[in-house]
Amino acid sequence: MQRVDLRLLGTVEARVRDAPIPLGSRQQRLVLAILAWQVNKLVTVDRLVDLVWSDEPPRRSSHAVRVHVSQLRRAFDEAGAGRDVIVTQGPGYVLRLEPGQVDVHRFQDLLRQARGADADSVKIATLDEALALWRGPALADVAPDDLWKRLDAGLEESRLAAVEDRFDAMLRLARHREVVDELTMLVRTHPDRERLVGQLMRALHLDGRTGDALELFRRTKEHLADELGVDPGHQLQGLHLAILRADPALDPPTRAATVFAGRREELAALHLAARSMEPGLVAGDAGSGKSALLERFRDDLVAQGWLVLVGRCPESEGSLPSAAWRQPLAELAKVHDPGPQAAELAPLLDDGDVAGTRSRLHRALVDWLARTDGRTAIAFDDLHRADVETLALIRSVVQARVRVLLVATYRPHEVGAALAHTLAVLAARSPHRVQLGGVDADAARMIVDAASGQRQDDTVVAALLTRTEGNPFYLKECARLLSGGEAMNRIPDGVQDILRHRFALLSAEVVGTLRFASILGRAVDIDLLLRAAVQDEETVLHGLESGVGAGLLTEPRPGWLRFSHVLVREALYAQVPAFRRRQWHSRVADAVAELHPDDVAAVAHHQVQAAVPRTAGLAARHAAAAAEHAARHFAHDTAADWYRQALSCLDLSPDTTDADRVDLLGRLTREYHAAGENAAALDARAQAFAIAERSGRDDLLTSAIGYWDHPTSWVVRPYARPDVRLMGAIERLLGQSDLSVDARCRLLTTVARDHTSGDIDRAIAAADEALTLARVADDPELLCVALAMVAETRAADLYPDDRPAIDTELMSLARRHELVTYEAHAHILAAQTATTRLEIERAAEHVSAARSLAERYHLRPQMIYVHLAEGMLAHIAGRLDDAERHYAEAGDVIRDCNGIMPEVYRLLGVTDVWLTRGRAADAVGELRVQHGLGHVVGERLAIALAAAGRWAQAREVRRPPAEMVRNFLWSRRIGHRMLAAVALGERDEVAALYDELLPYGGGLAGGACGAWVLGPMAQILGEAARLLGRRTAAGAHFQQAEDVAARCEAPLWAARARRARAGNRTFG
Repeated sequence: MQRVDLRLLGTVEARVRDAPIPLGSRQQRLVLAILAWQVNKLVTVDRLVDLVWSDEPPRRSSHAVRVHVSQLRRAFDEAGAGRDVIVTQGPGYVLRLEPGQVDVHRFQDLLRQARGADADSVKIATLDEALALWRGPALADVAPDDLWKRLDAGLEESRLAAVEDRFDAMLRLARHREVVDELTMLVRTHPDRERLVGQLMRALHLDGRTGDALELFRRTKEHLADELGVDPGHQLQGLHLAILRADPALDPPTRAATVFAGRREELAALHLAARSMEPGLVAGDAGSGKSALLERFRDDLVAQGWLVLVGRCPESEGSLPSAAWRQPLAELAKVHDPGPQAAELAPLLDDGDVAGTRSRLHRALVDWLARTDGRTAIAFDDLHRADVETLALIRSVVQARVRVLLVATYRPHEVGAALAHTLAVLAARSPHRVQLGGVDADAARMIVDAASGQRQDDTVVAALLTRTEGNPFYLKECARLLSGGEAMNRIPDGVQDILRHRFALLSAEVVGTLRFASILGRAVDIDLLLRAAVQDEETVLHGLESGVGAGLLTEPRPGWLRFSHVLVREALYAQVPAFRRRQWHSRVADAVAELHPDDVAAVAHHQVQAAVPRTAGLAARHAAAAAEHAARHFAHDTAADWYRQALSCLDLSPDTTDADRVDLLGRLTREYHAAGENAAALDARAQAFAIAERSGRDDLLTSAIGYWDHPTSWVVRPYARPDVRLMGAIERLLGQSDLSVDARCRLLTTVARDHTSGDIDRAIAAADEALTLARVADDPELLCVALAMVAETRAADLYPDDRPAIDTELMSLARRHELVTYEAHAHILAAQTATTRLEIERAAEHVSAARSLAERYHLRPQMIYVHLAEGMLAHIAGRLDDAERHYAEAGDVIRDCNGIMPEVYRLLGVTDVWLTRGRAADAVGELRVQHGLGHVVGERLAIALAAAGRWAQAREVRRPPAEMVRNFLWSRRIGHRMLAAVALGERDEVAALYDELLPYGGGLAGGACGAWVLGPMAQILGEAARLLGRRTAAGAHFQQAEDVAARCEAPLWAARARRARAGNRTFG
């Protein structure tokens, strides 16, 4: 039978061997068009009647349809295509053709190929082929407008989108001059399509016609306002602003950056093939960059004077035989006359049939290629799609050892029998093989930045590289989501198209097995799958075997399978309807509980995913159990996530009580606090507190407040801003006589913690009372909570006789009971104490021990302190660059865990370092940004402004509090206050502060906090005494400062003290 081609994109036509078939009347052609529109699908007679006669069908319309079908069958039969092109099926008819034989479906297939093309040049060529199928409006001679609207289903929009995609690709290749005229005509026809307007604006701008581009925007804006009453969209307005600003991002990108990234070794292998004239084979999965590599190799060969011919194997099975040879041979004929073989080669050089001339055609092709000059290459892209005759011709050329370079790309998991035969023939020629995996980090960076339109953060690139495993197409598509403001973890449409194609090659039964396997996650325990699956064992194993054969699954170790790519698993999982997904998760949860009862996290995961109102309470209990398990292993982030999921389940359950919510929110508070996410912890506690208040139950209030017990080395809420409402509730609860020891102790430590930066006397009293209670309770952890709070309320420089004993007891208790968080905290407290005693080496040992524990057990709050303390130690030692780096790292850790004021923590450290450098004025800009924090940075800003000679401004920004809280920050804050007063010549204030500071002249200003330090307090006293005219005292203070610096092994501070004795100003 002869091949039939149907054309609907224009007038309706049918051709056999390019000869038209007479199709009869308009109604008869319309019947054929409707059947072709739904090729290989049943179209009922009633549907045909409805579409052909939409208004008033004739009385015998069904009979008329049957007559039209009968006449169409006769026309096909007479043309040599046979009568069974149209078959009767049930209540209607089916047109049986390959989709590629109908131009509408061929067009849609080419659009999918273009969307998946790696190289813009390939994309343009594919879109050109697709758009060339349009000879006019679809069904131009048979369908009235109302019918066209019913059939269209977005086809016209797809055509316009293809046109726009083509222009985008051409603009990326800096071919703006070629598109201006065509875009101008299209914009006149479609003035409402902002994408076309934007493309024309960009093309005009790139062509040096910026004024015309801006005028086009003005006209478009007026048109949209007049006709539609709207403004241009954000993208068009953004482009307008970019043109006004001459944004460099609009400049034409370099070809290398937009088309090709990485693949140096792979490209070198193909060049080796060219030098040896042996075949080159490039294997890789969809999106791995085969076409882009081939395109780059082609460019290189062309630059070296080669004639390079590219044949693309169409995806549709309905294409002409030897399809991939036709275009390259047509190009070859332009430069090498086929000569006497022209007649035999005719089937390849036009659209003729190959049948009957096969052997002569093969010999003619071999003879013709043998006459080329030896620098000819033929590259076949997507050889896994090649038809049988294309592959047969390749084998003939290879076996004849013609001196032509053959290069081909293919997907290794889509190799059929004919391609396997061809690869075996090629193997005899020792081909140079290239296997494409994922690209490296540098190439990923190029792809992501180019696709998203801006330079992305390193963490974003790393996350995308991990998610896509370096697949270039997946990288590009995921990066484009960023430019559109979409979630990075969504599966891009282009990736889904590729994966859907791969799934379509498998049976429905196999895909069903793989979908069920996706419920287990990326790694699949085969025994677990067999236990949970609905299908029988043989069906499941066959499905898994097929998945391995298709490259969708790998076998990393016995008993386990793994989806070859995270996106493969996600795409399969997304295809499972939500109700079915919950049922399958429930089956897997039961199977896990049976086979792996200790895997509480897996059981919880599947129970949560399966949750419905009836089972939500059970799911919440499993999630809470998983949280407790994670917390015991110091995975506090994971524990917090499980508690959040448990709370979501409670929202779903109709049986949830206030007590349930408060309990889970309290536990969530504790885990947030342990993870260093203090802002989130405060929010969770506030939610629990609000629920408890509304319930009117004091037991719930006590529970909501008491979970905040994890040790921390720093402020966990805005400084000096107590929660008045919370404190009022606690004081009321403490007035009750029936509180348990545990509850009263935890309430008191909360009072102490909240008042440490305000009412320090109340904080000390509450901490002491808590410690007294904890000593009578048989709870080592509760005693650790109280000891840590007592230490926090007693600064090491203000209570030098109390702190060593507290530190030692806490360290011993924590070690004895293996409470590692409190052991790390004890080291931090001991480092503070050692610093105030000028035992810097001992302080460094404690900091090192704290780091070791924090790293081993993932203690982020303690790690924040470690970075700050290491910054302080580097500052003391004079390693100022290291100090600034440590302070920046502390800010990064706080930022990573969503803590409060990360930039302030860094800034408070580096401004002290800048004082040591003698560059206080450099801090003005950054301190001004943070000035809203009041006295926390006000004195520092005043010092910086004074150092810059801006005295009036320095006086304006000072906000000294009426009284300095005598806590762990006291010596540092009062040191800054004294320096500001000295810098501004405030003698009365300096005299008052001098007497207050004098007893602490032998220590370090800031040493008690163990994180930020100004230097010897004696240095500050010396500056004060000099301002007050007390020269002898000043000299003694500077000498003491030099002695303190020597004990601390702080050479820069010692040198500063010596300069001060010589009469030089030393701060600023």
